[in-house]
Amino acid sequence: VSDLINLFNLGGEGIDDSVAAFIMPEMRNETLRLIGELNVREYQAAQQIFPAFISYFHVIEINKLDDAQLSRIALRLKQYSQESLNIEMTVPAMQLAQRLLNRFMPYENFPAKLVRFLSDCVTQARQQKFSEIDTPLILDVFTRQSGMPEIMLRDDILLGYDDVKDFFRSQVLHQDQAINALVETVLIFKTGLNDPNKPIASLLFSGPTGVGKSAAAKALSKYFFGLGQQKKPLFQIDMSEFQHPMQISRLIGDESHPGKLIEHVRERPFSVILFDEIEKVHPSILDVLLSIFDEGILVDRFGRLTDFRNCIMIMTSNLGSRHSKSAGFISDNNKNDLGEIKKFFRPEFINRIDKILQFNPLDRKAIIDICRKELNELNQREGIAVKNIKLEFSDTLIEYISAQGFHELYGARPLQRTIEHHVVNKIAQWLLSHKNSKRKTLTLDFIDDTVIVK
Repeated sequence: VSDLINLFNLGGEGIDDSVAAFIMPEMRNETLRLIGELNVREYQAAQQIFPAFISYFHVIEINKLDDAQLSRIALRLKQYSQESLNIEMTVPAMQLAQRLLNRFMPYENFPAKLVRFLSDCVTQARQQKFSEIDTPLILDVFTRQSGMPEIMLRDDILLGYDDVKDFFRSQVLHQDQAINALVETVLIFKTGLNDPNKPIASLLFSGPTGVGKSAAAKALSKYFFGLGQQKKPLFQIDMSEFQHPMQISRLIGDESHPGKLIEHVRERPFSVILFDEIEKVHPSILDVLLSIFDEGILVDRFGRLTDFRNCIMIMTSNLGSRHSKSAGFISDNNKNDLGEIKKFFRPEFINRIDKILQFNPLDRKAIIDICRKELNELNQREGIAVKNIKLEFSDTLIEYISAQGFHELYGARPLQRTIEHHVVNKIAQWLLSHKNSKRKTLTLDFIDDTVIVK
């Protein structure tokens, strides 16, 4: 039984009605032989939860392999791949695989993770009819599994400060102070100076609603983990749903089922976790998150471990900003909300955060630039791209959409809805009436209180 401790959960209401209790008489009579495996934490938990069941086992401790033993297993795998599958594994490729797994997957042990990863490489080589597993193939498979770009995986490729900054500036507009902090997070990770026993980073985004906090989290997930993964690496949780201590089971789970946070991280350990409106969560649930920020792991009562060390933990808060009459816009009433954050949260919470990034309210120029960016991104939609159509937008239209799409309380939040209603609908109507049109430039303008397509 590979998941021995799960026998405590299967069956009835509690331990006494579990499958483990049901098979105990057969184990006592030696009519059933059961072989299971537990890690050290699980074994210690099992001894406390159901000592009678554990007492029937003869415990054999399996130690970690030393480097010589691991090398022999790697060599055996290399020989098997060459002799049975006619696929050669180069020595540099195997060395790179071990280095990547050692740095980026510390929560798994050798040789299992090496055997599994190289087996995935063999599978891809066979599918692509390659006769050799070299370093480019290793990097490709690792990128597919983690979403991390090659520049983050290779020590021989330098990372340019300006290049990273230009990327975030293209994704998050008019938030230079926050962008600088995001760039620093990337550079610290690239140089291997982040604490390996904690999440990659724990960040608090502070500022009014609709000024780019969610966009920054999305940009960070795109930069770190945006390649290869089939599922989105950004996982967003509305913390206003966890205002009662009993709701913690929905977040981290109970004895029988993992919560949505645990389920996500076990399935996608390379992720950005976004805790929206962190100030609304119940303090007892916040205490659980503090242990994750501090240790990078979460252990349940059964000793089962969930590892967050390849995650970036982001929290958002608009403390101090939501009381302003014009929360998303620059005004004389806007004030520094750092004092409000330090007043609201306990010192142990503040001390576990790597950086507090303050997002500024938007001025009129920022509003126009964000509107232009969102409109230009319509060119990437499938219905436009497949027909080789280029969209252009007049300054008059951009002025109109920016005025309609920004709200004093909600900032840029309504912008997408405004673009869908006023612009996308007009483009869709034009495409339906010109079904065979390809390789054209469409200019959208605002004339006589109407959006028109030329």
